[in-house]
Amino acid sequence: MEIGLEQIEPVVGLIERWKRVFTEPESSFNLVLGQERAQDWILPILLTCLVGITHFYLTIDLVDSVADRTQYGELDDVQSSQHEEWKEKSRLYGWTLIPVGHFTSLVFIAVVIMVISKLAFQAELDFRQALIAKAHATLIIIPEWIVLTLLMLWTGSTAITLGPGIFFDKSISDTFLGSVLFNINLFDAWQVWILSAAISVFGNIQRRRAATTLLIVWVVWLLLTVALEGVVEKIQVTQPIAS
Repeated sequence: MEIGLEQIEPVVGLIERWKRVFTEPESSFNLVLGQERAQDWILPILLTCLVGITHFYLTIDLVDSVADRTQYGELDDVQSSQHEEWKEKSRLYGWTLIPVGHFTSLVFIAVVIMVISKLAFQAELDFRQALIAKAHATLIIIPEWIVLTLLMLWTGSTAITLGPGIFFDKSISDTFLGSVLFNINLFDAWQVWILSAAISVFGNIQRRRAATTLLIVWVVWLLLTVALEGVVEKIQVTQPIAS
């Protein structure tokens, strides 16, 4: 593999660069500019997956108990058996969704970054640079996992809001604006800020332009996602009547 042919950066150097992602993201990307390597995107993703899997096993008992309370009294014997089988499979294989999700997101967002850079700024980011940008932004998920784990264990709930929705009553989530508020994740916004630093450095683009463009794309994506969720919910509600 290519990573085996390259000289692995000392651990201290990696940690210092990753720390800068949280405080001085532009300087972090400047350190890899012109000498991008496979390890620069592989290692951050692997570290994030490791923390995510730890979160999974620390909270799986809570997730199962919440599922049991939700389904209590609503399942017959056959459904109850299927529910128990689902829980057992979730314990054994549920953790695999974390690396699959992270690597899928890595590739998808990397392609989006390349497209945005080309269309909005006429900047040519190669695929490796785009992977590095997203992989470093993904490090933000580590404190997100930690906060999510602590709040879940503290509150005994799996419905944790990590955005402005925390200041509003859950009932407003039935409205479009309320749903938008509850879907805003401050850690996602933080990732957008990191990605803007990467595009600024790799594409030699003014930071403010990169940040503004990515913010607009993120808001549009958020609105479309909420709108699509609303359409799906309406279809699910009307489907039994139509049948």
